[in-house]
Amino acid sequence: MKDMFKKIIIAIVMILVILLLFFYPKMSLFKQFVSTTTLQGNPSAGFHEYKISVTHNGKPTEIGYTDSTYNNFTYGITVYNKSSICGYFSEATREKSSTYVFDSNTKVGDKTLKDYENEGYPFDVYVSAYTNDMGRGWKVRMVPRDAYDSTLNWEQLPKLSQDFSVNFDIPLFNISSRQIKISGKNASIHAELLDDWKSENDLYCVMERNYDAGDNSPTCPTKLSIFYQNYQCIQSYLLPECDNPNRIVYTVKAVRNGKNIDCIFPLEDLTSGKNYAVRIQYYEQMNTNLYLRYRSDPFIGTLSVP
Repeated sequence: MKDMFKKIIIAIVMILVILLLFFYPKMSLFKQFVSTTTLQGNPSAGFHEYKISVTHNGKPTEIGYTDSTYNNFTYGITVYNKSSICGYFSEATREKSSTYVFDSNTKVGDKTLKDYENEGYPFDVYVSAYTNDMGRGWKVRMVPRDAYDSTLNWEQLPKLSQDFSVNFDIPLFNISSRQIKISGKNASIHAELLDDWKSENDLYCVMERNYDAGDNSPTCPTKLSIFYQNYQCIQSYLLPECDNPNRIVYTVKAVRNGKNIDCIFPLEDLTSGKNYAVRIQYYEQMNTNLYLRYRSDPFIGTLSVP
């Protein structure tokens, strides 16, 4: 009986060995095939994210403050290439969220960012907040030093070929404090910060209007207006095909005293009989060629030069 049982055990073992020898090579090939196709189909391979955050004194910016409640934050990304320097852009509206992430799957025009990334396209990003009332919003974006010469975007802007994260720390203003006054030969602009904003970077008052044929002002440098102040000039975009009209601008550095922001300048620097929109602007250098630029909406009133 014991001999019979041993024979049965030996027979079962031999059958198992034969089956293993027969099927193992095929099993190995199957495993190898599955491993290869899984690696090639990994959706995260080459996948990138572009994160935008907006803060005030290092804390997430609230959607509303004082007497103004924003409707939303709008985030955007603009892609540029060498054949069409006008740029392609995508926007996304996010209620309340002070952070947004674009990624390789984001559609820009009829392509995804991944399609543009394969050619190393440069890009910039922005975030804005607006209300139902004029003059209460702002926009902050990443801009190159030579902001009005888009032929240099390729050299000065970051590329889509790697993950990117940027934080814009912005000032907040007491909207009801804004004033524009004319006294004698001078004009004054006043605004007040909402609280103690910790940034030590300068603020600027910018007067601007549409360019009129026949204006004899000189052409502004292609650089950001932080690099040219106290004279009126034509801000030329160099891109008439992009529907960006030229503007007349005048920039003056603000005097900051606590929460008070004041700009005083002679009216003779501007053109008599013209109306100018007034903005508060702020710049922060991010690297050699890249800046953060904050622009308030135009003040509710305009500066009418006598």
